[in-house]
Amino acid sequence: MARLRNRIVKADYWSDSDLLAMPRDMRETYRGLWALAEDSACLEDDPATWLSLLWPGALDRDITLDHMVVWRDALLASGKLAPYFVRNKRLLFIVPFHRHEHPRNPQINSLPLPSWLTWIPNEKDPRKGTYHPDWDALTTYLDALPKTEDGSYDPSYKPLYNPSYNGLSPARLPCPALSCPVLSCPTSKEEPVGEPVLASPTSDEADDFAGINFEDEEKTSPPPGDDDLRAAREKKRREENAHQRDEEKRVFDAWVEATERTSQTKFDDRRRAAIRKGLKMFGVEDCVAIVRGCGKSDFHMGRDPKAPGKNAAWSELTVIFRDAAHMEQFLALGKGSLGRAASPRIAFLMAMRDRVGDAGVKAYCTSDAEFEEVIRG
Repeated sequence: MARLRNRIVKADYWSDSDLLAMPRDMRETYRGLWALAEDSACLEDDPATWLSLLWPGALDRDITLDHMVVWRDALLASGKLAPYFVRNKRLLFIVPFHRHEHPRNPQINSLPLPSWLTWIPNEKDPRKGTYHPDWDALTTYLDALPKTEDGSYDPSYKPLYNPSYNGLSPARLPCPALSCPVLSCPTSKEEPVGEPVLASPTSDEADDFAGINFEDEEKTSPPPGDDDLRAAREKKRREENAHQRDEEKRVFDAWVEATERTSQTKFDDRRRAAIRKGLKMFGVEDCVAIVRGCGKSDFHMGRDPKAPGKNAAWSELTVIFRDAAHMEQFLALGKGSLGRAASPRIAFLMAMRDRVGDAGVKAYCTSDAEFEEVIRG
């Protein structure tokens, strides 16, 4: 569904010689088309919708659908808009859009893209990406469009359409006019609005396409459409989510074993969030070592000889993964890379230092050498 988007209007808008030659309301309509276009610069050829969205006020009643059609054709003839066709439906591309408009987080297209425009997804997040226009291909395409006697583009151009071929026919030549008007722009009440019916080509036009074998086109697989891309992205997302859940469950099982919990221990949302925080900062192997390191700490496991059983809650996942400093401490303890500090007593004293400070932990140390080792740790 068409909607308006925020766009930045540069100072060049008021000094563009091509725009200054247009009527004022036509210039405003052109500026509105930028707001109607997707971040790809593509929009539907639907003057009726443009009229309802761009000129909705009661004082705008003097602007009619006929004005919108005339202005659209003028913009097409001037080269501000480029027509392209998908399954015999005409879409429009704003030619100077990507030279001036650079959205910070461009949205992926919902309308089919023209052949000269490519969506390049972000490697980490396929929902984000950038649009890359091929200006040479666009120039070649515009040069191939039929032109009127004064050299402007013919706004009534439509390619010959083969229903069995998803796209343009190989020859860019005018085709017979439709027997009914464009659906969005009926010209009179007497003409029925329905499915467009193609008139039969004349003998001369048939000769122009005599050398084209459309059967070969039917055998050619069409490029992947929006549905195929969405299905591929959804499959990749499900695989990534399944892999992440497996890693989270592995860390949780290691924690249950290391902290001697029962099989009734629940893997709730808070514990899952704590593990995810750890996985973002460390890999799954390091997270397993972190929870095992907590299991080696007398202090966190409630094995404090001076206060037995009082510190059991400090082995909870939300405590283990609360910040990087504690995760690094448990990781070193779990991997045994602390030397003598890997012993449960030194780990207990290091954890207590976080609570009571240097003066408090010194009272627990049996010697000055042990206190200095805790400080170094």
